[in-house]
Amino acid sequence: MRCSHRVGLVVSALTLVAGIAAPAASAAAHSDSTPQAVSTDINIEGTYYWNADGFTGTLRIARVAADGSVDAILNDSGLNEHLTGTWKPSTTTLDLQRPLPDGVTQFYEYYLGGSRYSAHPTMFGGLYTTVPPATIAHGTYLDSAMPQAASMQRPASPGADTDVEGTYYWNADGFTGALDIYDEVNGTFAAVLNVNGQGEFLHGTRDFAHNSIWLSRPLPDGTVQTYEYLLGGSPYSQYPKMFGGYFRTSPGGISYGSYLDSAR
Repeated sequence: MRCSHRVGLVVSALTLVAGIAAPAASAAAHSDSTPQAVSTDINIEGTYYWNADGFTGTLRIARVAADGSVDAILNDSGLNEHLTGTWKPSTTTLDLQRPLPDGVTQFYEYYLGGSRYSAHPTMFGGLYTTVPPATIAHGTYLDSAMPQAASMQRPASPGADTDVEGTYYWNADGFTGALDIYDEVNGTFAAVLNVNGQGEFLHGTRDFAHNSIWLSRPLPDGTVQTYEYLLGGSPYSQYPKMFGGYFRTSPGGISYGSYLDSAR
């Protein structure tokens, strides 16, 4: 499953926005027990840690109307911006529009993860594009369990660090652990996913043109989880690498939020 057919992306390359001023660190994994209770009344209102391509701040979903329309406040570098969007409970997706002063608009597409399980905090993994020029997608996520981000200086220009190898905090639909990516050669790589103390060996591929990686995770019951992640933050030297994205279990239909972050 690739994001290009979901959001109509990928016309030309875009210079990525800057990453946050914090050293990259190995992931500190936190294991979650299997959720038991399933919530049928999903309330996404609240305040979230916001990470979009390495820019950080808070997003407060202030109101979700009966028709699904959303009012939200984004605080990026101490400035509040009013965003609008749509919440779709049937697909558990959140779409937001962010108009910028230079006349362009950022379109965010988030996939819910975690909130359908009563014992877990709410999180979203996803991607965004900037229109114009309607080009490559970038990773983004929301997480209600993380502390609010302080305003941080951004680097003026990207560096050359586009290597995706490393250890990441992994959050997939509220389940958490660590993902170690290694041995990347010509667009393929190996990975170890550690959840609840159990290591799983995975293989993945990378699309350099679209800043995307894909992972396939076979499960003991015969189903397969397919993950797609969009790179954010990594092209900025000495800054944490993160990926926003989603996964789908086959057979099945709905996509669920997921993200990777080297800073946790």
